[in-house]
Amino acid sequence: MFPGVLLPPPLQQARPDDTSAASSGSWGLRDNIVVLDKDVDGIIGLQFEHRISEYTFVVFSCYLPPEQSPWGRDANEFLGHLLIQMYALEDVDNIIMCGDLNSRTGGLDDCIVEVDGIPPRETLDTTVNNHGASLIEFLKDSKMCMLNGRIS
Repeated sequence: MFPGVLLPPPLQQARPDDTSAASSGSWGLRDNIVVLDKDVDGIIGLQFEHRISEYTFVVFSCYLPPEQSPWGRDANEFLGHLLIQMYALEDVDNIIMCGDLNSRTGGLDDCIVEVDGIPPRETLDTTVNNHGASLIEFLKDSKMCMLNGRIS
């Protein structure tokens, strides 16, 4: 799909002497899920490790309330915390961030197109809000990009 993107290794069958539920070919994550981060309201980080291959990935599920919401918070502080968490994850194979950040990024580039070699995003929304500008800065700092507008 994208050059340099690592996908999980193929599922491996459990050993024949393994009679656990994982022997049916499941990913074997039952005992290998760790909560990494739940210190900030709206962020939970979970680390998953495959029991056999030791392939490890982290999923951050995030919710940043809209800017004008009475429950709103500072997007820079929220994303800054997330960036610190990601920098600490040097031993994982993949990091996935998902959720609702209420960020409108319009046509802003979320990566350095000439350097990263990632195809441009197609977006119909031209509006940019403060959360969106903060998200773009975060994505460039974390070397991540949005999939919205790139994958159909």
